[in-house]
Amino acid sequence: MKSLTRTPRRGVAAGLAGALVAGAFAGLAAAPAQAAPATGALTWNISEQFVSHLSNRTLSGGATFDQTAERFTFPAKAVTAADGVVTTSFRGSVEGAFAMGGTEYYAVTVANPVVEVDADGSGEVRATVSARNAAAMGNPAGQTEPAEVTVAEFDASTVSGGTTTITPKWEGVLAAGSEQALALGITNTARPVDGKSFHPDFLGQLTSGVRAHFYFSTGGDHKRPGDLSFNAVKAAPSVTASVVAASPAKGVTVRVQGRNFDPRSHEGAMGVYAVLAPADSVIDYANWDSVETMAAAAWIGGPGDGAPHGDIVDGAFDVRLDAKTSDLVSGQRYAVFTWAAHVRGDNASQDTKTLVNIDWSKLKKASKVNLKVTKKATRKKAGKATITVPGKPKATGKVKVTLKIPGQKKARTVTVKLNKQGKATVKLVKAKKKGQYRVTAQYTGDKNWKASKKVAKFRVKK
Repeated sequence: MKSLTRTPRRGVAAGLAGALVAGAFAGLAAAPAQAAPATGALTWNISEQFVSHLSNRTLSGGATFDQTAERFTFPAKAVTAADGVVTTSFRGSVEGAFAMGGTEYYAVTVANPVVEVDADGSGEVRATVSARNAAAMGNPAGQTEPAEVTVAEFDASTVSGGTTTITPKWEGVLAAGSEQALALGITNTARPVDGKSFHPDFLGQLTSGVRAHFYFSTGGDHKRPGDLSFNAVKAAPSVTASVVAASPAKGVTVRVQGRNFDPRSHEGAMGVYAVLAPADSVIDYANWDSVETMAAAAWIGGPGDGAPHGDIVDGAFDVRLDAKTSDLVSGQRYAVFTWAAHVRGDNASQDTKTLVNIDWSKLKKASKVNLKVTKKATRKKAGKATITVPGKPKATGKVKVTLKIPGQKKARTVTVKLNKQGKATVKLVKAKKKGQYRVTAQYTGDKNWKASKKVAKFRVKK
C-alpha cells in the first residue's frame, strides 16, 4: 500500500499534504470509540416520600445529600451517543430506610442512575434497585436482589444554561385494576388513583411491604417521582461506517458518518481526519509514513477551514472514502480511524476506531482459463494439457480437470495446483477407443479471482 504523502490521489494527498505541516502529532495508537468520561452530576430527591419517610440514609459510591435542598447528588460517570439516543450514567448509591424504636421495618436502595434521552427529548430514568422489609405490619419478611430497572419515563426534557431538567411521568402510568397492577399485589381496584405511580418495573423490584410508598394510594402527590436535573455533558464522538459500493474496477466506497465531533476540540484543532486502514494499524500521528497501508483518507474541517471533504456541522459529518482495489489487501480486516486535525498532540477526544465489513467477493476479478491440449492422447501414448489463468496479481489455487471419454458414463477427474506463474499441466491418459474426448478445466478461484472454466476437445481417429 502507498503512503498518503507518496501517492498523487486527488482529494486525499492534495487536501491533506499541506495541512500536515501545520503541526506535529504525538505517537500514540488509535483507540476504539467508547463511552466518554463525563463531568457534572445528577440532582434528584427520588421522591418527597423517599426523603421524608425513608429518612435513615446510607450513602456510598460518591452520592451525597443536601439537607437544605433535600436532594441527592450522583456524580456523572459516562456518556454515550448512538442512533439519536444520548445515555448518561451516574454513580453512587442511596439507601433509605424506615425505622422506629431502633427497629428497621423496610428499606429501598437506588444506585447508579442512568438517564436515556431520545432525539425528541423523551426517554427514561433507570437505576439499580433493591429492597427489603421485616416481617411486620401484616407483611412477610422479604428482600430483592439488586437489578437495573426503569424507575420512570418522561415525555420531554428541557435544556437551559447547560442543565437538563426532566419531569417524570406520574399520572396514567399504572391503570388501577389492571392485570399489571394486580400482578404487583395491588388488589384494591381503585388504586393507583388516576394511575399515578412509579414505573411498574420499579414497583416490581420492591418488596410488597414497601411498594405502597411509590404509588398514589391514600396519600397525595408527595409519592410521585421527583423532578431531576443534571449538567449537560458532551457526548462522545461516534462513527458509523458502511460499504456503499464495491467493484473490482473501482474498489470500495465507504460511507463514514460522524456524530458529536468537535472541530475545535483543542487549541490548533481544525476538524478531524478520517482514514481507512487495516484494523490492526498503529498510527504514529507525527508521521504519515507510519500509515503505510492507508487505503483512503479525508480531512473534514470546521467553519472556514476550507477542508476538501466538507465541514463538521452541529457535530456531524458525512463523507465517502474511496479505496482502489490495488490499495487493499484482500481478506484483511479494515477500520475507519478518526483523530483531531491538524495538531493532535495528546488530545484523544476525537479518536475513534470503527470496523468496516468489506465483502471481498465483490472485489474479485473475472478470471479466464486458457486450456490447450498440447499433446493429444492416442491409443499408444498419453497426452498432455496446459492450463493458464492469466492476469495480475498472479492467480493461485487449484484447477479441477475432467476428461470425458467417449462411451463411458464416468469421467476421469484430477485436481492440479497452479504454480507461481498461474500455470499447471496435466497428463491425459492413453485413449482406449476412438472418438471425441472432452477436457474441462474448472478453476476454483482465489482471493483475487473468481472461478471460471474452459472446455477443449480432441478426436482420436484410430
